[in-house]
Amino acid sequence: MTIWSIPLTGIRGKRPWDNDWKISYRHDTRMILEGDCLSLIPIPNFDGLSLQHYEYCGENLESKFSGKYDFEFLKPHLSTTYCEIVIDDEFWKPPFMPMYPFHNEVEKLQTVMAASGSLITALRLIGFNRFIAPCILKNSTLQKAKDCKKGAIQFFPHHPFHMPLPMLEESKARLSNKDFLWVSEATITLYQLIFTHDFTPTMTALSYYYHDMPQRAKMSLIWAAIEDLLKPKRTKSQGIRFGLRARGAMILGNNDEDIRKLFLQIGNLYGKRNEATHGRRFAWNKGIIPTPDNTKMKTDMLALRDSYQLLCKILIRIIDHGTLFTDSELLEFENEYKEKFPE
Repeated sequence: MTIWSIPLTGIRGKRPWDNDWKISYRHDTRMILEGDCLSLIPIPNFDGLSLQHYEYCGENLESKFSGKYDFEFLKPHLSTTYCEIVIDDEFWKPPFMPMYPFHNEVEKLQTVMAASGSLITALRLIGFNRFIAPCILKNSTLQKAKDCKKGAIQFFPHHPFHMPLPMLEESKARLSNKDFLWVSEATITLYQLIFTHDFTPTMTALSYYYHDMPQRAKMSLIWAAIEDLLKPKRTKSQGIRFGLRARGAMILGNNDEDIRKLFLQIGNLYGKRNEATHGRRFAWNKGIIPTPDNTKMKTDMLALRDSYQLLCKILIRIIDHGTLFTDSELLEFENEYKEKFPE
């Protein structure tokens, strides 16, 4: 049996050592479910996976980690960490996970990353998204760390410099029971998709949107994921751009007016994608601090955010569909668009 922990740390505002850091943002990762902050929230139908409340009280945990600098890496995040994903892999055995007990240590870590990554993605898709997951801990939770033996906790960082500033618009601090039920079902669906399909482009784009990396690279990753999900084909009469617009609009649109608007929006965002991937100026500013007259940068950053939200909306439809759309289903969407809106 092994206990794993994935801390969730808040991202809004500035870091705690800044004078103008907003204290109210400390609690962004406090999981409030139907008005209550529960100490433990099991994920329905996913044995061994749960969310656990945690609050750092200034304990010196350095000696509990196996690596010399592990705690120093984690420490800046602890003041905004109020929740951790906890995995008890004792439950990962037949019939739920028949092969897991026979995996080597690398394969077990990959399964832990897949399960926790599925839950993280589901939470972000429902709107509980003001957090990052800076690391994975093995052999203890944060809540139980002070009771561990010296050097017992193994530490796996997700990113060496994980101080991000993603652009978020649709966000919520509390979840309803309906939200949480969708999260639990989405977690299982995503977990299964990861192992039955090559879901790498999508999961990479969703993760790296929260990383401190060039905006041009983020835009390229997001659109690589969108193209991977929609699989547009070039024809004699129409190119990749039309397939993306038609398929995306038909998947997401609820009526003819929605579909027309989405077709135009996706086309505009694809144009920004081309700027990012083909070497033109994208998210460029006149200095380190953005200037008020730099409308081009503002437009580019909004296009990045809207592209990320487009990817999220497509993924939500796929989750509700239960599986990826097949080539024939996507082609049917495209043909249906041509019939509805003949040029």
